[in-house]
Amino acid sequence: MNALKFPNLPGFSGKLSIVKTKHLKPGRLCLQMDYHILRITYYFRFMFKLPLLFFIILVSFSQCGPSSEKIIFPENLKTYQVTDSLAFDPDWFSAEKKLVVVSKGLYVFSIPFMDILEEYDKEMPVIIVITSEDKDEIIQRLTEYEFPYPFIHDPDGLFIEENQLWKRFGYQEKNTIATFFMEGDFLSELGGAEIGMRQLFRKQLDAYLK
Repeated sequence: MNALKFPNLPGFSGKLSIVKTKHLKPGRLCLQMDYHILRITYYFRFMFKLPLLFFIILVSFSQCGPSSEKIIFPENLKTYQVTDSLAFDPDWFSAEKKLVVVSKGLYVFSIPFMDILEEYDKEMPVIIVITSEDKDEIIQRLTEYEFPYPFIHDPDGLFIEENQLWKRFGYQEKNTIATFFMEGDFLSELGGAEIGMRQLFRKQLDAYLK
């Protein structure tokens, strides 16, 4: 009786006996060899997959805090006040925590959400970007809605285009609004802010401002 030696692998004996072909049909010998080759192949495939598994786990735990998606505010856009008592502050751009509301229309500002925000942090900046062309109409409508926040006027949609906002959030072009949290210059991991759903918005603020 002859023997083949194998590495000391889990589930394998040190030697594999091979009976001479005069005592064993050739087909039986091939089946026995194929079985052990299959076990060796499975073992090495499993060992090579372990580093990939650890890499996936490492990446998953590293995705905490802000995302890697930077938000750029074009420098040539003008800002306007709605009331004399609340002016736009350029320092809002560099604030660590901020809410951004980008809208193609004006109706959203008739929906109350600022009262919820003020329950949590009255000082947190809210940056409003509006793409409607007539800035006088914007001021008039915001006044009617009693929405006092100043806004960035972006009639050409530069902010949306340069940041590829609709693509980032998976929106169709017919969508008219994007609202999101930021941390520094980047999108927050929380992503979109559900300002139209009061209870969900509160839960988001709990997580964002904790």
